[in-house]
Amino acid sequence: MSRKKRLFVLLISVILCFAMAVPVSAGTTYNQRKKASQKLFNAIYYGKYTINEISATPVCVNRKEFMKILGCGQYTADKIARQSGARVEIGRRVLIYMPKVNQYLSDVTNLK
Repeated sequence: MSRKKRLFVLLISVILCFAMAVPVSAGTTYNQRKKASQKLFNAIYYGKYTINEISATPVCVNRKEFMKILGCGQYTADKIARQSGARVEIGRRVLIYMPKVNQYLSDVTNLK
């Protein structure tokens, strides 16, 4: 791999690690996030994963993020989640399974 390409991969992987790939919640500390992002970076840099294998889009999102993605209110977002069958309840937490929503929306709008 050329030096230029390796630097580009390094830059992209660092951006992925810190911006998207490492989940940030109220329970994680800075050191935990740093360790997880470093582990992911090492996996990418040393060839365990490629950039194409790491998806920037999450598989499941919570209800607030789902509303932001769709650009609609809570009622419409919940209605779409229920109709598509993508609503996943884990205890009191409600998550939306995005691949199912994408399939449902493409079927409804006849985009294939």
